[in-house]
Amino acid sequence: MDPSTFAICAAAYLQKAWGEPGLEATDARRIIGGASRHTWSVDAKWNGADGKPQLRRLIFRLDPPASLLESNRGTEYAMYRALYGLPGIPLPEPLLLEDDNAAFGMPFFVMERLDGVAWPQELLTPAFAGRRESVVRQMYQILGSIAAVDIETVGLDGVLRAPAHDDAWSVELERWERTLRDHNLGPMPVTQAVIRELRRHPPPPVTPSRIVHGDFRVGNVLFSPAGVTGVLDWELTHLGDPHEDIAWSMARNWRSGATPELVGGALHPAEVIDVWESTSGMHAEPESLRWWQLFSHVKANAIWATAAHEFSTGRTSELMFGTMGWLNIGSQEKWALEDLGVLT
Repeated sequence: MDPSTFAICAAAYLQKAWGEPGLEATDARRIIGGASRHTWSVDAKWNGADGKPQLRRLIFRLDPPASLLESNRGTEYAMYRALYGLPGIPLPEPLLLEDDNAAFGMPFFVMERLDGVAWPQELLTPAFAGRRESVVRQMYQILGSIAAVDIETVGLDGVLRAPAHDDAWSVELERWERTLRDHNLGPMPVTQAVIRELRRHPPPPVTPSRIVHGDFRVGNVLFSPAGVTGVLDWELTHLGDPHEDIAWSMARNWRSGATPELVGGALHPAEVIDVWESTSGMHAEPESLRWWQLFSHVKANAIWATAAHEFSTGRTSELMFGTMGWLNIGSQEKWALEDLGVLT
């Protein structure tokens, strides 16, 4: 869909949803980068009842025909609603959830557009010189705040299903094993070896289950030199072991080649854990972190395999799916061998 067509469709939808027949949608543009949903930015403008101009800066998140991730749009929207406004967890305001395909040919939700950038390499630019460490520290303060949320207090106990206290690991492992099977690209002996290792040595149980963002990392937060402005992309949210978020966010996938030993180009893993512990009020168990670090290779390769499969079977023609899938699998298995102690 081209920007002018998107703006026309967005205006028609918002006019009806908000009861503003004079509403116009301008500056529509597709935001490239996310691969789970199509993301569009648009400005909604109209005159209020008092005649004064009104402006809402909006993000539309649309379900595409093919996606890297299997996710539930309603659950993601519910997370924004439940956590929006909580101290220490900056989020865009959720505005509309639409299950009908009429407006764009696919369902979607609408939320506020925040200032900031999400591109990881931006942290390494001169604009963040002297500020990079504080931004990354704030990221992990936020992650600690997410882990500390009482799910009953915010009403998420009726939205997310809590696994048994000793079963959080197997629920997630089975989920991503199933994803690998459903998007089979052929033998992945290293990934299968990791799965066997994970089953032989499960992590300590976690009590109680905590909110797990599921894809927390540089790239899924908005930031500026002043700090983090918002946490995005909650499509993999579930209840489980918060060590999963720490391990995933520190994975080598998301680190800069210039500073591979640092998370976000700023903090050593031990510093990340210290910040998270100070905010969450919990202790990060080394045994659990190691298990979830190995698990990250399975999860990542399931995502890369999904991308390659969707491209190779013609479900999407977006080249990013093909290149991301095929190119990343080899690197992921090499890192897995290193974490298993087979390679140094």
